[in-house]
Amino acid sequence: AQVLAALLADDIEADLARALSLDAFAERHRLSRRQVERIFKAAFDASPLEFQQRKRLERARYLLESTDDSVLSVAQQVGWESGSYLSRMLGKAWAVTAAQIRASAPRP
Repeated sequence: AQVLAALLADDIEADLARALSLDAFAERHRLSRRQVERIFKAAFDASPLEFQQRKRLERARYLLESTDDSVLSVAQQVGWESGSYLSRMLGKAWAVTAAQIRASAPRP
């Protein structure tokens, strides 16, 4: 079960911009979608979607800190279609804006 959860986590992290396809993953491993969700939740204490959203936020934060890419570009790189959605997610998760993240990032 741990191996299966790790495989799904690796799939999610390999391409954050790709839509999560639990049905295809479950079919590939001859399990039901619900079984995959339960196994993943037991291993990571989060649903696959929650895990993907957290990883997208972490990657977006990294990109905002380390690049001059626009908020829209960062949002698209992590799989979201709009900069405003990324901004809402940052506010919801960490109560910060993209500008605040950029301002607090160490610059060489």
